[in-house]
Amino acid sequence: MPGYSEVFAAFYDRLICDVDYGARTEYLLRLFERFGGRRPERLLDLACGTGSFSYEMARRGIEVIGVDLSPEMLTEAEAKRQQEDKVFFVCQPAEALELGQSVDGAICCLDSVNHFDGAEGVQAAFSRVAAHLEDGGIFLFDANTLYKQREILGNNTFVYDTEEVYLVWQNS
Repeated sequence: MPGYSEVFAAFYDRLICDVDYGARTEYLLRLFERFGGRRPERLLDLACGTGSFSYEMARRGIEVIGVDLSPEMLTEAEAKRQQEDKVFFVCQPAEALELGQSVDGAICCLDSVNHFDGAEGVQAAFSRVAAHLEDGGIFLFDANTLYKQREILGNNTFVYDTEEVYLVWQNS
């Protein structure tokens, strides 16, 4: 995932501060229950970034394997660790995922799928997730739509100006 440098990783959580991880985690768990009949016991958090969903899941008693391509993002995730001994982080690309164990649920949140390298990258990552899912396991993910990419993000410039961060993002 190019662009998630050491500097950006250090500010990521402050830029994504409007995400209610607790509420979204509960929503994801309801989806697991609705479509799989139960909450997962061992979960893959693919493209876990700074580990916010990983830690929320662990607080609910779920063993979590957080995987991200960026060592800097995983360093930030480890810095947030408190008592959550049910979270294990692995640095590797989603397209070459190798956990050495199976999971009964997987998530990939906050449009991280959009950062995989084209259709081939998405297909490879999804194939690797499927190879690790136990029978009946569910993979939940979200993605930005073409409409959002073209009409909302489009060729626009976005500015984040807070006391700690000044970021100008030009989209094309």
